[in-house]
Amino acid sequence: MKNKYEVVIDYINQRIDSGFYKAHQMIDSENELAEILNISRVTVRRAIDELVSERVLYRQHGRGTFVRSMPSYKEFRNGVGFTREVLRRNETPSSKDVELRRVFANEGIAHQLQIMVGDPVWEVRRTRCANDVPIVCEHVYFPEKLVGSLVEEDLSGSLYALLESRGIQFDYADQSLQAILADASLSEQLNIAVGDPLIKMEVIAYMENGTPFNSGSSYYQTSSFKLYQTVFNS
Repeated sequence: MKNKYEVVIDYINQRIDSGFYKAHQMIDSENELAEILNISRVTVRRAIDELVSERVLYRQHGRGTFVRSMPSYKEFRNGVGFTREVLRRNETPSSKDVELRRVFANEGIAHQLQIMVGDPVWEVRRTRCANDVPIVCEHVYFPEKLVGSLVEEDLSGSLYALLESRGIQFDYADQSLQAILADASLSEQLNIAVGDPLIKMEVIAYMENGTPFNSGSSYYQTSSFKLYQTVFNS
């Protein structure tokens, strides 16, 4: 069952995708959305705050909240979860080749997750798809002492949503991007040719208190989707 603020996010995204809200158009006010959806204004504000942080909306002081213009091509935006982004595109997310292993942190993983070498971590490998088309191979780690056991969990959906249900809330991430060529293993998983271009994204995700709860690499095929990132002058 969706959280109430996710209902608000879906409602606004659907109105953007349908063209009801157009680029640079002001959306309904917090009070209006609260009344339409029968959800508290505090929850509506939280949802809008998230869409502002995701660069879907922007605020103008004293005027209201507006829709950002988006590129015409299909893109995956950095920092936005795969599941949510695919749903936002009115497509169906899925996973294949899901593997879970309990391993012990080497020096690199321990450094990224701020744990001790040899501490147990969960290693998750899977291929994420949109409308059954393989888009990205994920190879990620989670510290067991923070997230608990993942053995009985369905790991085919949003891992961040699963962790949120355990009180682990994603706040921000360090990311690096690198252009690479697909090797035999990645080409098989993504149904592409050996040597095809990929984008490798390395991520360390943090909670609000600065504790890292996830690190790993994702390999995006570039024939169907582009990664898109807007940089703002702070």
